[in-house]
Amino acid sequence: MAVLGVRLLLLSAGLLGCDAALPPVRDIAAEGVASQSSTSTPARNAIDGSAGSYSQTGHEDSPWWSLDLQESFLVTSVTVTSHSCCPGYINGADVHIGDSPVNNTLANPRCGSRIQDLAAGSTWILDCGGMQGRYVAVTIPGRTTYLLIAEVTVVVLSPLTNNLALLGVARQSSLGESAYRVIDGNVSSSSCSFTNYQPSPWWSVDLGTSYSVSFVVVANWGTCCSKRINGTEIRIGNSPKKGGTTNPRCTTIQGLRNGEVESFDCGGMEGRYVTLVIPQHTETLALCEVQVFGFGPPETNVASTGFATQSSAYSPAKNAIDGSTGTLSHTYSNWEPWWSLNLNATYVLSSVAIIHTSCCPERYLEGEIRVGTNGSLNGVTNPRCGVLANLPSGLAKTFNCRGMEAQYITVVIPGRSEYLLISELQVFTYLPNVVNVALDGFAAQSSLEYLAYRAIDGDLTPDFAHGSCSNTTYSYSPWWMVDLWRPHKVSSVTVTSRVDCCAQSTKGVEIRIGNSSLNGGTSNPRCTTITELRPGEIGSFDCAWMDPGRYVTLLIPGRYDTLTLCEVQVFAVPVPGPRQIRGLTLTSAAQRDVLHDAENRREFLKEIQRRIHARPKIKNVNVTWVQHCQEQPQGGGFGPEKRCLEL
Repeated sequence: MAVLGVRLLLLSAGLLGCDAALPPVRDIAAEGVASQSSTSTPARNAIDGSAGSYSQTGHEDSPWWSLDLQESFLVTSVTVTSHSCCPGYINGADVHIGDSPVNNTLANPRCGSRIQDLAAGSTWILDCGGMQGRYVAVTIPGRTTYLLIAEVTVVVLSPLTNNLALLGVARQSSLGESAYRVIDGNVSSSSCSFTNYQPSPWWSVDLGTSYSVSFVVVANWGTCCSKRINGTEIRIGNSPKKGGTTNPRCTTIQGLRNGEVESFDCGGMEGRYVTLVIPQHTETLALCEVQVFGFGPPETNVASTGFATQSSAYSPAKNAIDGSTGTLSHTYSNWEPWWSLNLNATYVLSSVAIIHTSCCPERYLEGEIRVGTNGSLNGVTNPRCGVLANLPSGLAKTFNCRGMEAQYITVVIPGRSEYLLISELQVFTYLPNVVNVALDGFAAQSSLEYLAYRAIDGDLTPDFAHGSCSNTTYSYSPWWMVDLWRPHKVSSVTVTSRVDCCAQSTKGVEIRIGNSSLNGGTSNPRCTTITELRPGEIGSFDCAWMDPGRYVTLLIPGRYDTLTLCEVQVFAVPVPGPRQIRGLTLTSAAQRDVLHDAENRREFLKEIQRRIHARPKIKNVNVTWVQHCQEQPQGGGFGPEKRCLEL
């Protein structure tokens, strides 16, 4: 693969200032909503893909035409084509691009030079160099005239994701310096990682799910040793074996200078793991930052998993998601008729496709597609993904929703009484966003010793003295558990071991996932058993989307030991349903006894309050202690005694 310096992609991060080779581009004009100062012929004619039609305003002062792209893009170029009939009605026009809707979007900056002397049927090309904007406007300022446009194209950078590595989990072939520093967002030489001096050293990041990787950005050390990185291979794929070093190769790094940041084109290779390895050499692999840019995970049509309703039922709403274009959903003639789909979970959308029925050629399908997470008013107040404009009978149209989050998909015809007929509607989503859900959980363990929540505080520092590792007492079958508040489908669990001692205690640790909290969830189904973690190592364990579970438990079964953990990360997606936050049960006598100590009680209460206050959407919560008394037999056979937890 070729080595590229991608200036536009990385300007916001301040990474590169070298010559640019642009990431993929595309024309999105047809996906926008066109308007104009007055209408002789429709504004949308200028984005219908045909130079034979045209938009035209009335004869007026400073006429304008505007296109709303629905969200902000980096615009590389705009083309304006004059109609063969009347080239004079475009000459003298300016093109404006920006995010402001003020003054019919004409307050935005101008792209390129004024259109002059454009011949009939010719195209004026404006290089906009990556200007950012949601609105593209064409106006003839300071003149009373018509504005007539045959066609407009708006070419933008394809929507790449943000830096995927920031949400990933990093590990490497030996501890050296902590692997996660390479994905902390800091490209300076003050935040770098290195392996030990060893054969074929490697560093790898687990992205949580498979992506189409466009570019990998690598920042070399700035203080020394620039040649160490020469010969490093970038490998991308779905196998975690040997740190991902057996996955397909994107490219080989050569000639990266001290402190240099370079981007490498991987051409959309598919993979969950991005690995850098120095093969067949004994060396130290030193990296200051790795960034991964790419397209979302594979798309899938989830419409058939939802529940469809509509404003009235001439024929059933579910016909529009039955996979057949031979059936249709059909309302009666209602005021502002609607059809709505509840997906039962929130997804990141790629696109929505709609097929108009072929039954009724006299009926063009018009309306709006609304997508979002608000189910009130049948979803008609959610953000707009696209506008249907005169879709002919039997044809289909796809709307790019570009990463909008939605549970509800609604088609509505606003402002009039009409029938609404849909042959088929498809909702294409990226795979659910797999993130570390342990950060929002509540941790407990078989004994208090060092607070369990330290293993889900987001700090992967493996040194116990840093104060970010949990630790049980030396006990039989010790366990640690995180409550995720509701069942999740778990993709993988990542465990960080201590570097200063006790790494051997992780040998034989079982990872269990299920819906029982009894005895710390130790009877739940087993995901895997950890065979070995080296001191300070971050190990990722595949749970293969096992049956949903609310509790994730790490257990040392059948022996006396101390369970110490510096971080546990749970990469999962929630199963639809309410968060089940009803109370907290201390599941062992050891935990209850610890809370007899007033200082421990205060610290425990502080932790509960800290976690509640960290969630701005949770309000009006009362935290109270409950005194629980229970009769228990006394030693020596003197009968029962009543023990109360004095809180």
